[in-house]
Amino acid sequence: MNPDVKTYIKWGLGVIALIAIVILASNVFATVEADRFHVKQAWVTGNMSARLQPGMYGQWFGTVWTFPKSETFYFIKDEKDAKAVDQSVHVRFDDGSPADVSGTIRVNLNVSVDQAIGLVKEHRLTNWTDVETKLVLPTIRRTLILTATTMNATESYQNRRDDFINMVTDQLDNGFYETEDQVTEVT
Repeated sequence: MNPDVKTYIKWGLGVIALIAIVILASNVFATVEADRFHVKQAWVTGNMSARLQPGMYGQWFGTVWTFPKSETFYFIKDEKDAKAVDQSVHVRFDDGSPADVSGTIRVNLNVSVDQAIGLVKEHRLTNWTDVETKLVLPTIRRTLILTATTMNATESYQNRRDDFINMVTDQLDNGFYETEDQVTEVT
């Protein structure tokens, strides 16, 4: 064989090997950004692990799901501020008045390793859209609906607006209120 042909073959094989290394390297190592965390399922064993701290780690061809540590969630009617669809929450107040409640909420996923793995393994949430639609929005919707039943529409807008906001925030932080009706006779 001609020495020039051998050189071209060596260079060609070297370039092919370099391309293969680059392609494979993207599945060998992963980097957790400062504002995110990863949940990884190992390629061969299927074992689940979570990486909460920023930095590089061995992915070793496993599947990695990335979640933000915090995001702002919009449930609004105005197309200019968020998505092009109406995401406001329809509620009915104690007096029967209907309303569409809009707002934003900052969601912080301060999770432990077990909770991060649980997002994927138990709750089947594999991206932020799943977290929004299957976890955040139903919780907000239920909280707003429950809070609306504690007052009438006039109260919620005029003299108890702060109470409405505080009650929603309290339920989102500490869990849903359990209410009961009481009938009292006054003479």
